[in-house]
Amino acid sequence: MGVGYMTWSMWDRGADGASDPGARSATGAAPGSLLWTASKPSLDSPASYSDGTLYVGGTERLYALDPADGQERWSFAFGLYVPTRTVLNGDGDTAYFAHSGGTLRAVDTTDGTTRWTYRLGSRVLPSDPALAGSTLYIATSDGLLHAVDAATGGQRWTAEYRTAASRAPATPVATRSTVYVGGYDGELRAYDTRGRRRWTFRTGGPLSSPVMWSESLYVSSADGKVYAVDITTGARRWAFPVEGETGGLALVGTGLYFHNRADTLYAVHTQSGRARWTYPLPSEVQVVAAASSTTVYLGHRDGTLRAVDTGSAKEIWTFEAPGRFLAPPTPTGRVVYFTTTDGDKPEPRLHAVAG
Repeated sequence: MGVGYMTWSMWDRGADGASDPGARSATGAAPGSLLWTASKPSLDSPASYSDGTLYVGGTERLYALDPADGQERWSFAFGLYVPTRTVLNGDGDTAYFAHSGGTLRAVDTTDGTTRWTYRLGSRVLPSDPALAGSTLYIATSDGLLHAVDAATGGQRWTAEYRTAASRAPATPVATRSTVYVGGYDGELRAYDTRGRRRWTFRTGGPLSSPVMWSESLYVSSADGKVYAVDITTGARRWAFPVEGETGGLALVGTGLYFHNRADTLYAVHTQSGRARWTYPLPSEVQVVAAASSTTVYLGHRDGTLRAVDTGSAKEIWTFEAPGRFLAPPTPTGRVVYFTTTDGDKPEPRLHAVAG
């Protein structure tokens, strides 16, 4: 069973092998138990994992950490806030992220030194970057989708779409031939590698970041539906009605998982669009669901990290975290990483919990 393209899909590269130091640290640990906690001045963005290293950014700095114990391998100060998830290239030697001030940056993963920068605009909010082949895609709150050469940082093209200037845009998802992005106007757009629009799928409200599995895209709309859309033609395959606005989408094989504002977790079959099960949540979810091969993880406003089995819809374990979540959890095989902060200890903390 494979994990589909997430809106922040590069987090789990290389995380399931026996050589993974994070997985080794979880050997013998009870699921849901704390492995370690690291405190840093800035750990606000979601963690990313690649080839034995965790990458996490925040206020003014990007950190590379040992997943076995959270010890710092290196950090590099940029003087600007890093709100996005870090994406790694196929070789694992270059990390890409955007930071405040409107800059997309590529850094060397051995020491954090800058390889190149690309200007997005001085007053824009960026999406997470998405990498497909040799091209990076990133959307900005001024209504532009940027295609950037991943090796040089040179602009390949830009395309316009509709978004809201006051909020971070939906993250694009891409293949080697097509990039897809959801707009605040309720339109899901597909562009080819030259920036030419291939098709448009219209819904009745602002869209989430799309996720992709096999020949379909999945996206939630503020019109109260989750849609499956053919990646080639843009035709609707099915629509699933949801009570209230949904959070982000998570994919595992043929299962699509999401929660709504009425505190229900849904499991929907990706091919048929039929509900597999629903799970009533005891408290409000703060961050979007994240999924590993057999488990969905949710972060609640009361500081609870909850693990739910994707097959049985039963709770596996919970972990009571101090404070509120700053970013969605990052599952990497046998370990889940997530950041929190609270009033007593305002310095953000990165936690590693056995999955």
